[in-house]
Amino acid sequence: MAAPFRAASLAVGTQFRLAGRDATCLQELEDQLLIAWNVYTDPVTGEVTPPTTDMIRMEDVSRFSRSGELEIISLPTPPASAASHQERIALSRPDSGATARALYRQSYNDAVEELVSQGVIPVRGVPPVSPDSLAGVER
Repeated sequence: MAAPFRAASLAVGTQFRLAGRDATCLQELEDQLLIAWNVYTDPVTGEVTPPTTDMIRMEDVSRFSRSGELEIISLPTPPASAASHQERIALSRPDSGATARALYRQSYNDAVEELVSQGVIPVRGVPPVSPDSLAGVER
């Protein structure tokens, strides 16, 4: 039977703390993560645990995250490049199609406002204008 939700995962390069010990996610595999534990000194006994690597299941990451045992220290930052910066700028600019659509909508709104101001289109709460009352109005 399929799981009702996807187990939580950590992006490669994420630094986190689990049970008081710092680690870094090195690689995401199918349903496990390869992590590197940093040097750890037990505050009670003074025992020093050397750095090591370990595998942790994503289901366990989900469980630790839900229980509050997993603390994210830092997320990986994507490498900054001039090309990606230019791409982000280009994506934020409207294309010619979007500009054309905006101008069309604006012209439609301007036309409706003009018709309302001339009394051709009635406004809610304002009685409609009869053609006879517009006899002296210039067009």
